[in-house]
Amino acid sequence: MHGPGHSISQYLLMNKIPHGFIKHSLYNTDRSRIEHKSIKKETGRESRLPRTGVFRYFQYLWELFTTLHYVVRHQKVNVFIGIDPLNALAGIIARFLGKVDTLVFYTADYAYERFENTLLNYIYHALDKFAYSRADYVWNVSSRITSIRSKQGVPDEKNRFIPNAPILKLMKKASHGKKAPTSLVLIANFTPAIRYDAVVHAAKKLVRTFPNLHVSFIGSGEREEAIKKLVAKNGLAKHFTFHGYQPHDKAVEILGQHQIGLALYDNKWPWTAFGDSLKAREYLALGLPVIINDHISTADDIETFKAGYSIKLTEKKLIECLTEAFHDEKIIAALQKNALKAAKTYDLEKILDRELKSLIQSNL
Repeated sequence: MHGPGHSISQYLLMNKIPHGFIKHSLYNTDRSRIEHKSIKKETGRESRLPRTGVFRYFQYLWELFTTLHYVVRHQKVNVFIGIDPLNALAGIIARFLGKVDTLVFYTADYAYERFENTLLNYIYHALDKFAYSRADYVWNVSSRITSIRSKQGVPDEKNRFIPNAPILKLMKKASHGKKAPTSLVLIANFTPAIRYDAVVHAAKKLVRTFPNLHVSFIGSGEREEAIKKLVAKNGLAKHFTFHGYQPHDKAVEILGQHQIGLALYDNKWPWTAFGDSLKAREYLALGLPVIINDHISTADDIETFKAGYSIKLTEKKLIECLTEAFHDEKIIAALQKNALKAAKTYDLEKILDRELKSLIQSNL
């Protein structure tokens, strides 16, 4: 999975800045991995605690220990970026031990009700408050979280919006190919968080007006076979391509060959409203207008830049905006132009030049 940490690591490598990258599994499906990235070589190792059953709960403590052990046993860290509260806690402890100069707490996701369990939810918010109140800088993946931080009393000079955006020139380098007309693409894991069914049902009606309509799904996961069956049941097999999991560069190449990108989320997940859609920002970077439901924070930017459609996710609304876009080449052209304008505004390289490079230089 490609996320904020990977993008920051890419930026540091581009600027020839050695760094450690500690990867803990988001879904508790993989072992933790620690990588030291230098200009000449990359080394890495995995932690070995199992991630299933009761061990899942001990894993959080193990990850905290793993991060602390890595930081403490190495030379002093100039800038520590802790993504989410537990990782930021490791940085706070390391700074107390004199091993960190500057601590950045990066909120990659947020929710009022993050856990169904009341005790776990209390602990989550207590750790979150401890992190944002003690960090030197608070980075937030979405504008909605940035607004919450402001209401929580985080001063403007340390409260930063750092979106889950790609580095624009890397996207352009990886993408090549002509965009096919009346083509849609959605890249995501096949989980219940993504409304694949809405795309299939809309496509069934759209093909009557646009017989050359084609939809690509990139990714794999638990619902993949069910969606394939739904496509076949509706007689749409020739209109859909399932690319499965693809390496990031290959996935970007496929994205760039389509006309419109889809970012359609199920609204029942409490963190979605505060999330920032990487897929939507990658579409923008490739000049693809985005159709996104208005529940997620990134929809605010899509609407502001008129870089696509921010909609209430219904089959009728999805069909309406696609029909409008496909019927008029001028509309598509304007949306594509606005998409690139939005991508340039939120180019992660420019943002990190402003927010991160100065921190690194001031601590050297």
